[in-house]
Amino acid sequence: MQNWKIARRSNWYLILVSTIAVVGVIAFNILSPPLFSPPDLIHTAYESIDPIQSNQVKAVLQNWPLPWQNSVALIKGVEITPTMSPAAQAFAAGLWSGQQTLLGNNNPILPQLLSPPSLKTTSWLQTGWQRDFELGQWVLLLWTVTQISPPPSGIFWEKQKQIFIYFQTDFSTTNHSSALEIQRVISALKFIKPLIEEVPVPAKQEPQFYDQLGRELAFMMDNLSP
Repeated sequence: MQNWKIARRSNWYLILVSTIAVVGVIAFNILSPPLFSPPDLIHTAYESIDPIQSNQVKAVLQNWPLPWQNSVALIKGVEITPTMSPAAQAFAAGLWSGQQTLLGNNNPILPQLLSPPSLKTTSWLQTGWQRDFELGQWVLLLWTVTQISPPPSGIFWEKQKQIFIYFQTDFSTTNHSSALEIQRVISALKFIKPLIEEVPVPAKQEPQFYDQLGRELAFMMDNLSP
């Protein structure tokens, strides 16, 4: 009888220890930030642009109008009336922010049209549309590198694949925007997915490939901007 009681206490002790261990692992995974978050990867991607190519980048972006700067956007031959939803504003603000960063403009003032709806903050990173802003920054960078030569290295594109997976997952589970806006983002990501998965490509295929990727990214910028 005494041995049975000891065995029973041992079993409960093992169950308790195992439960604590599992809870500890779950808590660690939830509370511990990833070594490299998508914003960090995006920031690193901007910094990885070769200084030698900076003149090419500036030539591309200097007089290039962002989609929201047109009162009405013409998308694939279809006239679209701009929308002023917070998600579209945040995305466009990300495009603008990325352009200013690549042009080397320090501390630029965000245009009023692209300001967050809340008067409590001037940064989209402190709102529920942070991911839309970051998506805009990322798409602007990718479009820009498709316009210069030579294209980035394979290491650059491997990191972009990680960022793509993050955005694809995040927008599939988010609820801060309308269902229609979220679906627009998911659909746009689906169009560039096979291209992002394929890079880098052999040198002979680069001109045609990056031209196609650039067109899809340009369409994405037009479609998701106000």
